[in-house]
Amino acid sequence: MPRMKLWLLIVAALLGFAALLYFAASSAQSHQITYDTYVSIMLTSLGVILGALAISVGVAAIWGYQQIKTEAAKAADLAVTERVNKLLDSQNLQGMISVAVQREGDKVYSDLNATRPEPSEVNNEPIAETYPDEEES
Repeated sequence: MPRMKLWLLIVAALLGFAALLYFAASSAQSHQITYDTYVSIMLTSLGVILGALAISVGVAAIWGYQQIKTEAAKAADLAVTERVNKLLDSQNLQGMISVAVQREGDKVYSDLNATRPEPSEVNNEPIAETYPDEEES
């Protein structure tokens, strides 16, 4: 429907331009206006029509951008939903989860091995006090 409104606007602008041409021509013949006045009227009407056309193209561009943005969001949501449903329905989901957990665990273990303090850095002192024996209390 909005595309139809745009075409109606274009047709109305063209009809308005044709009416301006007709009235300018008839005015030039009946009132004997000079050629430079006639050209000035024609160029002004052409400028007004081109300005209206530029505004309508700008409005159509903004509207089109909003439509593209909305449709892209819908398509992305649909694609994610389909992919998640496909993954949930797959038979090897548990295997995929266990492999991912093992990978992350390996990363944590390698990070701990790489960052542990050397014995010389802690001067071989105990890091924390020992727990009291139950017999002492």
